Amino acid sequence: MKKPNSINGIFLTDRKAILSNSQLFATEFNKLPIFDPSAVFFLDVLGEGGFGVVQKAYDKIADEFIALKKFKKIPEEAAERKRFLEEIMVEDALLQNVEKIRVNTENCHQYFLKYDGVFREANDQMSLILKMESGCATLDNILEAGKVFSCAELLYAFQKMVEGIAKLEENGIANRDVKPQNIILVEDPNIKDEGRFFFKISDFGIGCQLAKNVRLVSSNSIKGLTKKYAAPEVMKYGEENSEPEAEYNPFLADVYSLGVLALKMINRSWGKKELNKGLLLVNEKLNKEYEPILELFKGILEKDVEKRWDCKKMLKFYQDKANDPKFSIKIPTDLADYYHKWQAELKDKNKEKKLKVWKNCLKNMRTFSMHFMRK
Repeated sequence: MKKPNSINGIFLTDRKAILSNSQLFATEFNKLPIFDPSAVFFLDVLGEGGFGVVQKAYDKIADEFIALKKFKKIPEEAAERKRFLEEIMVEDALLQNVEKIRVNTENCHQYFLKYDGVFREANDQMSLILKMESGCATLDNILEAGKVFSCAELLYAFQKMVEGIAKLEENGIANRDVKPQNIILVEDPNIKDEGRFFFKISDFGIGCQLAKNVRLVSSNSIKGLTKKYAAPEVMKYGEENSEPEAEYNPFLADVYSLGVLALKMINRSWGKKELNKGLLLVNEKLNKEYEPILELFKGILEKDVEKRWDCKKMLKFYQDKANDPKFSIKIPTDLADYYHKWQAELKDKNKEKKLKVWKNCLKNMRTFSMHFMRK
């Protein structure tokens, strides 16, 4: 099989077609829509990184919560500017394609966040913002607040995430960063009284879209992955003396990451370290309370890629077990409680952080005053 060349995970043979879906490809920078900060209330910072900042906000006009991904200023040097803009174009193109799936495919609104596009700041000609839907919290926030999913609840939530990942794969898209922090809980607007939430897949910053019938991507395109959730074959390519131009299947890598994520929904301390010690074989909790899902775990957390289950096999597992009395599925109804608990704990942490900063300021002021008085 001919090895595909790639940049940022988008094949050169298909790159122009994919990037042409980005607003930045066809539009001059100064003709991009302008983001109006007066139209929103800025809320919590959701994350910071080398790219910039993600912040939650409330859109006063649309009457909805949104997330804003603000990138660092565009470099002025030509080569750096081109590379920087292409990175944003890749993410924007993928998000535009995911938005098409969300809008045009029945029931896909429950799997993906609404994406409004890329904007430039009114008073800053060198900054770009991606605007999208925001949920109540991430799955990680809920787990941090102490939520443990029962077997029946896990089967429900996991099925929804598998359906989303499968729909991406049908369209050649791999997320490549599946983890609890990137699963956004969005309340179902039609059933608010029951506290039902959608489990939406987000953050395609290191995602890729493969050309039709292509299943492998170059390991050279791997960057910025979260090691705790990365599949063994992906981690291998980052090691010294690994194959310089190795290829891997990003769809099966996403499946493995989803398996590690599911383990966290049972016990937040579990991960790849416990898997290597035989967790699926010897753990009493898994083998008793979660026996109906154990076969699924073993299939998706298989280290051998050739033997690992794919999305089709996972969905068939659900179909085959539909009439099994042991295989009960339950919608979690207490997620809102854990969301409020997480919010309260976050406020306490922020208060402690501010108090610590204030104490350090007072300490520094006293030290300065004593030093000044001695002089």
